[in-house]
Amino acid sequence: MLEKPEILLLDEPTNYLDEQHIEWLKRYLQEYENAFILISHDIPFLNNVVNLIYHMENQELNRYVGDYDNFLKIHEMKK
Repeated sequence: MLEKPEILLLDEPTNYLDEQHIEWLKRYLQEYENAFILISHDIPFLNNVVNLIYHMENQELNRYVGDYDNFLKIHEMKK
């Protein structure tokens, strides 16, 4: 991350981090200029760092703009 890569692939990046380092990572991703792919079960973290979600279900890929909470609302309405 210190080398400023063009893309980041992050799988559960907040696991095993203390609050101080989660805050650092949150700020880093909020200011990150390039693309990143993030997989996480940490909903508050997701809501703070994502603004675009791709959701795969039944072999169909859908794009949602906004945070995770917004995705949940729109996804439920579509059902």
